[in-house]
Amino acid sequence: FFSSRLLSSMTQPPPPFLCGTLALTIHAACDLPNLDESCFVPCECLQDRTDSYIRVMINDRKGPRTATVQNDLNPQWEERLIVELVGEIQSLELQIKDDNMVSAAGFVASVTLPPELYTSSEKVDKIWLPLALSKWPNGKKDKKRDTAKLCISTRYINAADAVGTACPYTPYPQRSGCAVSLFADAHDSPLPDVDIDAGTYMPGDLWNEVYASLCVAQRFIYITGWSVWTGLKLNRLPEGVEHETLGELLKRKADEGVHVCVMVWNDATSYDFGLGRWSKSDGLMGVRDEETKEYFKDSKVVCEAVPCNSQGFRTNVDGTTSYTARLAGKLGKSANFTHHQKTIMCDEEAPRSDRRKVVAYVGGIDLCGGRYDDHTHPLFDTLGGVHKGDFYQCCIPGVDEAYGPREPWHDLHSKVEGPVARDVVHNFETRWKRQADSDRRDMLHNLAGDDALLSEAEDVVTENTWSVQMFRSIDINSAIQVLDVEKGCETAYIYQIRRAQKFIYVENQYFLGSSTHWAIFDDKKNNIPCKHRIPYELVMKIVSKIRLGERFTVYVTVPMYSEGEAQSAVLQGILYWQSQTVGMMYRLIADALKRFGPADAHPTDYLVFGCPGQRCDQEPPKIPDDVQLSDKQKLLLRTRRHQIYVHSKMAIFDDEYVLIGSANINQRSMDGARDTEIAVGCVEDAYTMATTKGGALPRGHVSGYRRRLWAEHLGCTDPRFDAPHTLECVRHYKKLMAENWEAFVGDTPCRLPHGHLMTYPYTVAADGIITPTVECFPDLEDVKAYVMGTRCPGALDLMTT
Repeated sequence: FFSSRLLSSMTQPPPPFLCGTLALTIHAACDLPNLDESCFVPCECLQDRTDSYIRVMINDRKGPRTATVQNDLNPQWEERLIVELVGEIQSLELQIKDDNMVSAAGFVASVTLPPELYTSSEKVDKIWLPLALSKWPNGKKDKKRDTAKLCISTRYINAADAVGTACPYTPYPQRSGCAVSLFADAHDSPLPDVDIDAGTYMPGDLWNEVYASLCVAQRFIYITGWSVWTGLKLNRLPEGVEHETLGELLKRKADEGVHVCVMVWNDATSYDFGLGRWSKSDGLMGVRDEETKEYFKDSKVVCEAVPCNSQGFRTNVDGTTSYTARLAGKLGKSANFTHHQKTIMCDEEAPRSDRRKVVAYVGGIDLCGGRYDDHTHPLFDTLGGVHKGDFYQCCIPGVDEAYGPREPWHDLHSKVEGPVARDVVHNFETRWKRQADSDRRDMLHNLAGDDALLSEAEDVVTENTWSVQMFRSIDINSAIQVLDVEKGCETAYIYQIRRAQKFIYVENQYFLGSSTHWAIFDDKKNNIPCKHRIPYELVMKIVSKIRLGERFTVYVTVPMYSEGEAQSAVLQGILYWQSQTVGMMYRLIADALKRFGPADAHPTDYLVFGCPGQRCDQEPPKIPDDVQLSDKQKLLLRTRRHQIYVHSKMAIFDDEYVLIGSANINQRSMDGARDTEIAVGCVEDAYTMATTKGGALPRGHVSGYRRRLWAEHLGCTDPRFDAPHTLECVRHYKKLMAENWEAFVGDTPCRLPHGHLMTYPYTVAADGIITPTVECFPDLEDVKAYVMGTRCPGALDLMTT
């Protein structure tokens, strides 16, 4: 017996390591047992029958499921499921369950698929598989249904077979004939030159360009925003000049006959009853929605403040067992979720034509307070200059704006022209027609009928062209022409991660997800609703390269901690989810290195986390005796340091493709049924991996954008930065970050030696275990702002993930 078992284990093939998608069609089942049969119902026609659905189980973890077929022992689904298969697939099981509303879903039957059904690129059409039946409560099998079977079709789509940069699984196609401009921070300032094949990379100056676009608009201006501050000054230089505010500009353009429509998120916790200062509130998020509505009330600007009534928890998808969290989500839906898109659309003069083109700005920078910054990210120097009247500090409460520090802000944005700009307009129109007041839904500008605008067919770029695709996270409650839930942002990330060959660079405000792979995750006891796949896809890309003996590096830049008070339950919860995510990734990398080598490699040679900070070396100002500052502000004036808040939502793949928009790497942004998001994926046609020779990286504008960001973060350009996938580059990158961290936490205030980017305060062991480099964040030890975070109450799961 033992020798036969040993022989069987020796001859059993290893589980397949996959990276692709299984198109699984569930057709029907027959002869299922009736788990709802009752001996107290004598008449067969009155008997309740099994309410069946099918759950896909991948390595004993929950995958997608079908809809429920009520009261049928021979159910027919004819439903197509998309099953993502990444990593070692040890088992793939289809479980039929009884969706009993009285008790928990009961197990009915199951079948384990043989590997040939989920590894073959050839379609397997309508195969009937015998089902292993459940047992009755008395322990006896249902002998009446020993002929139970399930009919399925399968086809495996290998990610390695993907052709081109166009993502095939989203509603909006990739558009050719586009132009793209990429921006870092709201205002540009000098940095070391970055060379690209076309010459020197020339960065854009975002808010000055936005101001110029709005000023020349003649036909329409559309704006969507999480927050739109009418008092914002886009143009601030030269100092001492009285510049026009955004609100004044939009009113002026509307008075000139331009069709101006503004759609902002209506924060459910804000209100204004018009009875004075005591009858209004800016709400929990301070987005000024009531102020914006009131400002445009009697003007020609059409302003709509709309709540986000996304579906939130979907039990059939999330499978949540936290009734507290589910109830919190139901009661506070419009407060939990936000309209998070940040877009500006307008017309501009078209070259070589007397008609006008459509342009769109898409990215992460809101038109609100505190966003104006450049690569220097000052703490104190500009308080009486460009930041006068626009002081922002959301990390440390009670800071006197006369003395600072302000909260430095790092963010990214883009401008697109050509056919994709019309897609961004279409997104605005579908949202407006769903959520604007019914008497205002027809107040949009008719672009197609405007002879002053180029037609869609004519509005194309013919020189230095880009191909661009728009993606959204949105559901049927927020836009028309959405069938249920659109998860384009997550789909785009996954598709490009799987295509990547050498490296990925990520900047994001949040980094948490793939909770089904966290060490603490348990389907029944701790079902954390943060299951989007991006972190797991990233680490599996690294693992796949380690298995092949190839180099691959993922660089991630995040803020030191999320905006707000780092010791609060919400932020500690977010930090806890982040540490679970990062710990999972390093553990899987360490496991792969142990199995496949190289022996001298460390997990941080493949995955690097950094966070930017700022520190000054000037003497603190003398505070007059009659000025009362908080103890925390006094401490910050002595230590002269602060995190630079990363608000970016961007990823670069192989210096070929940039994905940029409003979507964070968390469940809120990727779910589709929570926050509404938008992004654009851009590739410069002349600079792709296919056009380079010898496997070299492209050196077009995407490469220039990434290397200029690194020049901002690390204070220099370096030939090693041209090849981010190499060990030489990643170790030099880590060295510079480590030296910056040591300067940041040192006792004596001094400027960081290499720009701003520091090693994130995790210490990563060779076995992948992460521990905090410091227990609490610098200057926040007294309030117990733990680096690793702490588990927040279950009622906050929806908000914090």
